[in-house]
Amino acid sequence: MACKICGGPTQVTHKGVILGKHEVAYHLCEVCEFCCTDEPFWLEEAYSQAIAATDTGLVQRNLAVARSLRMLLPRLFPTGPYVDWAGGYGMLVRLLRDDGLECYWQDRYAPNLLARGFEWEANRAGRNASVATAIEALEHAPDPLSFLSGCLAGTGARAVLFTQVLHSGRPDPDWWYLAPAAGQHVSFFSAKTLAEVAERLGMHLSSFGELHLLSCDPVSAAGSRWALRGGRLASRASARFWSGRRRASLTWADHLRLTEQLTADG
Repeated sequence: MACKICGGPTQVTHKGVILGKHEVAYHLCEVCEFCCTDEPFWLEEAYSQAIAATDTGLVQRNLAVARSLRMLLPRLFPTGPYVDWAGGYGMLVRLLRDDGLECYWQDRYAPNLLARGFEWEANRAGRNASVATAIEALEHAPDPLSFLSGCLAGTGARAVLFTQVLHSGRPDPDWWYLAPAAGQHVSFFSAKTLAEVAERLGMHLSSFGELHLLSCDPVSAAGSRWALRGGRLASRASARFWSGRRRASLTWADHLRLTEQLTADG
């Protein structure tokens, strides 16, 4: 198998059992360290439910990411709109809108349960997003470059901010992030892989722990670190206190807007 990122040669590192029944090989690129499964023929079965039952960290992860993004987004991209690409059930969009950020939802596979009325395509109106987010998404993509290109094209954004847990160069067969029982994680990255992705897309890469940014224009690393430090402080104390509540929440405005729409439709 040729590497899906750089086209380099790959080697099989080990085999695993997907969904408890499919024996699958994992392939590691000898050049950029991208790791992936065999071509994932089992995805329809794996996505019989959009969110895996084993994903018990869903709520905790969204709360943690929202704390970071409410500090980071306004400093790096002061004006919206923002789009959560592959936004799942819409929890992150709702959290960010509650904090006053004009964020919208998009997902081809999951139902929008928590951010209804704020679907990106229905609210785009010819606008481009200032940045797209892709939280816990890239590891699900069989073709990561196409996924990222589609995200940028579908939002008009010049940057995408995403999460990724990186391996150190050769994934351990027992690494929890492989998550073979659920069968939804098929692509895995190291820092070297992400640098290659940025080069292939002609973008700049900045990393802040498990948050990574690909942008057409370079960003201020010092400003980003300051913003994330504020986010960590917010998580220890009161997020509302440390953010200064400078942005008015959209919670009530969204309620009024949706109520008006329902009344008009009825």
